[in-house]
Amino acid sequence: MGLFLKTGAGRRLRKYRIHINDRILQLGLPGNLARDLPHSNILGDIDLFDSEIYDDDIIKITHLLWDYKWPIWKNTGDNIGFLSFHMHIKKQPVGTPCGTLEEIEEILRNRLNERYPENNKWGKTPPKDYQNIEINGRKFLYFLWPAKDNMDSDRYHYYLPLSNRHFLHFRFEMGFGKHDKTWGKKYYEQALNDMARIRDSVKIIESANHSSALLV
Repeated sequence: MGLFLKTGAGRRLRKYRIHINDRILQLGLPGNLARDLPHSNILGDIDLFDSEIYDDDIIKITHLLWDYKWPIWKNTGDNIGFLSFHMHIKKQPVGTPCGTLEEIEEILRNRLNERYPENNKWGKTPPKDYQNIEINGRKFLYFLWPAKDNMDSDRYHYYLPLSNRHFLHFRFEMGFGKHDKTWGKKYYEQALNDMARIRDSVKIIESANHSSALLV
């Protein structure tokens, strides 16, 4: 296991339940949040049809970050890397259905290709390898946007349709200094493990009768 596992997102997951109309979104989040990085609260109750809670057609559920520090004997005072978790709900305009993974993929491909055309000034190439993966009995659309020299982190994206106009999107970003192949590699492997634990805790429960609660 090694001493380097004492930093980062920690081992214990706190379980949260989020009421989204007639569903419950359940997920587990570790402690040890980065103290010097901004975080948001976690929404407890979401009405997909309440227009007042949207910001540019997005409901932000949460944004959390964890940092990974150098071993204490190195005493550099700096973080070697980070893991961030973003989760939100996106509403599509009328006439742009997103009720299937195939429809979401088409939306994403069109949006990213429009935003980042060939030979764009940022040098970014949209990912092309979309996959369908299963998490707790639900099929999600997934793709990885790997870090390049002009990008600061690897980005792992997951999408799930909630209705014909709404989909759930969560992503992880991981950034680690490539100059240190020993510690950078160890912490990156730990961050991948932390990411997998959060990802695998995401569960949609179909239930019309329940009490809304954040922490269970």
